[in-house]
Amino acid sequence: MNILRAAVLAIGLGLSAPATAQPAPSLASSAEAGWTSNVEGTADGGADFYITHTHSLGITTGEGDFALRGTIIFEDTRYGELWRENDWAASATLEAETRLGADTALRGSLLISYGEEGQSLATLAGPLGIVQPNLAALARLRAETALGDAIAGADFAYAAQRPGNARFEANLLPPARTEAVTDTLTAGLDLAYPLSPTAALAARAQYSAVLVSSDEQAAFVRFPLSIARLATGFDLSDGAQSSATLRAGIDLLIPEDTSIDSLLTPYAEFASELAVNEILTLATTLEAATDTEDPADGLADWRLKARGSILLTPAPQWALEAAGFAKQIHSPALDLLIETEHGAELIARWMPAGGLHLEALARYRRVEGLAPTYDETRIGLRISAAI
Repeated sequence: MNILRAAVLAIGLGLSAPATAQPAPSLASSAEAGWTSNVEGTADGGADFYITHTHSLGITTGEGDFALRGTIIFEDTRYGELWRENDWAASATLEAETRLGADTALRGSLLISYGEEGQSLATLAGPLGIVQPNLAALARLRAETALGDAIAGADFAYAAQRPGNARFEANLLPPARTEAVTDTLTAGLDLAYPLSPTAALAARAQYSAVLVSSDEQAAFVRFPLSIARLATGFDLSDGAQSSATLRAGIDLLIPEDTSIDSLLTPYAEFASELAVNEILTLATTLEAATDTEDPADGLADWRLKARGSILLTPAPQWALEAAGFAKQIHSPALDLLIETEHGAELIARWMPAGGLHLEALARYRRVEGLAPTYDETRIGLRISAAI
């Protein structure tokens, strides 16, 4: 579950619309019930039925050039027999946007989330349940202004991870923290220059610092580092349903520990959507980037993710999507492949009304790497509604 990422997406909705003095609420809910062959995601993981439900409430208000939006999201997953794997998360977000002039905009956001993830640890006496709580916060500030025909942007972000003490089933062990406390500061500058009504060039420079105290380093083998990123790319759009976006460059990893050499890793983000006709749409995404959220080597992972899909819409109320995906996790510092994953999914959608969606899904994935290989098959039914 990554409710922090889901909340970041949620707070960006609706603020580009003209502000209104009357609060405009929005409510969305979804529920999914199904079966998975591997709840734990391990070589000996067990099968079980599950139910996941997600709910969000958003309110947008403002007047003139000022807009304000607040969003609350709650997500919960429950299993039948393997209840130790249950988890839940909740988040609250606030985003504001205003115009400082005809060509200048300022946006800021604050997101706070809390969740508890259940895990099952195999012991000689049987499974032992562990609940891992985590508190996270993300604050962002961004300014954009016009420089002739170009758009220049500057942004700053602060992210904090505050894992709590893990609780063990029946208090067999005293509560203890198992993850490091980290703070991440990020600052960036970017520029987009239009070449035509349908094409633009883009460039970005970004610097991030992952801060870890000396006590946390010693206790959890987590290392502080800085990451400098330089990237360039383009944006293409036909103004209708087809578009392509590319950012490519390099990440320079600079560990605080001088005994670890600096490292260069490739960076790329690509997304495309091609509407072949009214029925067929092709979509592709690719991401290759440094990831410091939970590195396997305590420093940083390099992750490669790719997804390609075919979407068929034979009628306005019906859609069928088939997709293939792959992922790879690599340790640049150790020059070691940690994990690879590949799979496919099929989703059938029925949209009988504007905000009501019914979906049937089937998914298969295979994970290989340093840990023993495992497979997972998942089937489910999902209903979602929004007003």
